[in-house]
Amino acid sequence: MEYIECAVDSARNLTIGEHTVYEGEKNCAALKIPISFAPGAEYFMLNFSSIWENRSFSSGRITENSSPARIENGYIICPLAGLHTRGEAVAIQAQAHIFEGETETVIKTGTAILKIKPSLNGGCEGGSELPGLSAEVRNLAKRVDKIDFAIPEFTPAYFACALAAEILADGGAATPVYFPGSRSEAEALIGSLIENYDYEKFERIYAVIPSDENSPAELVMIGSDGSGTSAARYAVTDIIALLKEALNG
Repeated sequence: MEYIECAVDSARNLTIGEHTVYEGEKNCAALKIPISFAPGAEYFMLNFSSIWENRSFSSGRITENSSPARIENGYIICPLAGLHTRGEAVAIQAQAHIFEGETETVIKTGTAILKIKPSLNGGCEGGSELPGLSAEVRNLAKRVDKIDFAIPEFTPAYFACALAAEILADGGAATPVYFPGSRSEAEALIGSLIENYDYEKFERIYAVIPSDENSPAELVMIGSDGSGTSAARYAVTDIIALLKEALNG
């Protein structure tokens, strides 16, 4: 494991030494922060703020007996988990808790920024739990670019259905996505896809149906349940529930 050497000066400014940390990595590196800025502290904590996700979290109490973050030879040793390395940067602050009778004093360092380098996937112990966040965003942007906006419609409902189809298909050949130009073309296409569905070749097939004067845009998912081939239709109001169900497995 690589140690990221940090320093705290007399003004309690926290600085981070040279490092190389990639998105999604876990237990590849550990922060090493001296505790000398707060002699006599009963315990320490590290506060983090994910700049990319605008989310804050903390380590909990750090002592000589805590784990995985711990006090060791006068330093806070905090391994970086996947939670710490999501996004492009994370802000870090150390704080110490000192007790004198019933009085508690909290001493904090300044905030330092740990920059995270882009990665398609993380590595080290067990690999990445999730792809790096900025990689996910870049991938999503590519999916948006694939949506066929030559169709004479750009409504929020159609966009939601089209983007959901691209997310669910995940770019795989086993889950193709079709963008028929009209509802009549869509209905003919869906009939043909159902009739000629090859369950050994396709996991699912998605088709995005544009709206007309009577019906809003819809997402159609074609698949086999083992007993036959069916097509399920989803209105835009069903999209969020469909994505949650699919992405949560």
